[in-house]
Amino acid sequence: METQWDIFGIGTVAVDDLLYVDHFPLPDSKVPIRDFQRQGGGQTATALVAASRHGARTAFCACLDQDDLSQYALQTLIKEGVDCSPVFTITGSRPVHSIIIVEPASGSRTILHNNRDMQEPHPDDINPDWILRSRVVFFDQNAPRSGLRAARLAKQLGIPVIADLEKIGLPEMNAILTSVDHLIISSAFAAALTGQSTIAEIMAKLAAPWRAAAVMTC
Repeated sequence: METQWDIFGIGTVAVDDLLYVDHFPLPDSKVPIRDFQRQGGGQTATALVAASRHGARTAFCACLDQDDLSQYALQTLIKEGVDCSPVFTITGSRPVHSIIIVEPASGSRTILHNNRDMQEPHPDDINPDWILRSRVVFFDQNAPRSGLRAARLAKQLGIPVIADLEKIGLPEMNAILTSVDHLIISSAFAAALTGQSTIAEIMAKLAAPWRAAAVMTC
């Protein structure tokens, strides 16, 4: 079957409401909002949009409903050229919704997020044809079971797997880590995962014969 997508992604999509303020509010205070923006976000969705903007053919798999947040997320991805035909319509499943307080003067932000309504696809619903039609598979920590299913299918086909992870204690964590060719994790997660403290020690632990790259973000 001819490859259809450069990147097939399973994982997080978010709706981010950004509140711009002159300074972070103190407890029991009032601070005027200088600007407000609504944007799409989420690790997998953001990665796919970035790749799409650079000309890659991308596809996104997740569970969304018909509510306003779900439809905003879906339409934003489609507008950016991401193929959302693998998205499942599941009652009650919504994107992550974040309120982000931004202090432009310092470049700092605080994220208040709600992901209690987010559901990942069932592993059995991951269509092997989707993987076969892709050059790369990408997933994050909010799709651990379906991501692992996709990764295992990809490994059988010799297709590279990228994972962006930031949570300790995922189900089948060892299996996930051994299935990932290109690993992307935060510095705090990397330190907790490896039990090491210096960058050199952490990266030495993350390196593996089967791994093409290990990336630690800050």
